Amino acid sequence: MRARFDSSYIRSELERIGQQLDNPLTVFLIGGGSMAFRGLKETTKDIDLIVSSGDDLSQLQAVLLELGYDIVREPDEEYEKLGAQRILENDDGCRIDIFNQQVIGKLILSPGIRERSERYLDPGNLVVDLVSPEDIFLFKAVAGRVDDIEDMFSLMQTGLEIAVGMVDLGTQGRPPPPASRSIWACLAHSRDHMSILMHP
Repeated sequence: MRARFDSSYIRSELERIGQQLDNPLTVFLIGGGSMAFRGLKETTKDIDLIVSSGDDLSQLQAVLLELGYDIVREPDEEYEKLGAQRILENDDGCRIDIFNQQVIGKLILSPGIRERSERYLDPGNLVVDLVSPEDIFLFKAVAGRVDDIEDMFSLMQTGLEIAVGMVDLGTQGRPPPPASRSIWACLAHSRDHMSILMHP
C-alpha cells in the first residue's frame, strides 16, 4: 500500500523545494495536497503540481533530483492516464506529479483557474497557489479515479459555486469532457433537490 502524507509533510517538502530553487517559480497545487491545506482531507498519496511552461517543468525536475527524488520510469496505468509530464518519488514514497499546463489532456490551466487560485506559500523562490475548490472538483472529475469520489463529496460540502465550474468547462477551447458535464449536472440537481428539502 502506498504511503500517505499530511499537510505538514507537504509543506515541508514545498519549503525544501523553495529553498533549493535558484530562480523564481510559481506552481499551482491541485488534488489532495490542496485539499489537505484547506482542511478538507487529512492525508494524500501525491503532491500534484501544475506549471506554466516546459522551462518551469525542467527547473522543478532539476531541483527535485537534487533533493533526492528519482524519476518514476514506469508508472502504473492509473498514473499514465493522468498525463503527468514527470512523476518523481522520494525515499519516503512521496510522489510529486508535475503537469505542464493541463491535466489528462482535457483541462487546461486557464486564466479563470489562475484568477480563482489563492497564494498560500512562498518559501524561498517558490510560490505555491492553491486552486479553488471548484477547480479541484473539475480536475478530480476528469481524472475519473475511484479514490477521487470521496474527495468530490467532501468538496461538495463546501458549497461549490456550480456556475463557476460550468463556465470554465465552456471556455477551455474544446468541448467539455462528457463525464465532467454529467457530474456537474448531477451536482446541480443534487444541490437544487437539497435546497428544496431544506427550504420547502
